[in-house]
Amino acid sequence: MLDRWKKIAPDGKNFVRYNRYANIIITLSSEPTELIDMGLLDHCKIKLNVGDLKKLDAGYILSRSGDLEKFSTAAVKITKLYEDAGSYIYKVN
Repeated sequence: MLDRWKKIAPDGKNFVRYNRYANIIITLSSEPTELIDMGLLDHCKIKLNVGDLKKLDAGYILSRSGDLEKFSTAAVKITKLYEDAGSYIYKVN
């Protein structure tokens, strides 16, 4: 997993911070990727630029949000495949 994080943070600036977290909350964004320290020992939040999904080799997204298709770009297409009980599965192309 750390090899994937190095793809979106090659400078290793926040390695000490994201290396210790067990629970990572990811929010898609059109802004640059940013690690947000939530002040908790086992949690962090990442605002992930949609373009970085490709860098992470993400093929699918499981989400509680039903509107991730709006983040599709010319380079990354997000398509809803399935929804049930407030959970959604998306394919990343």
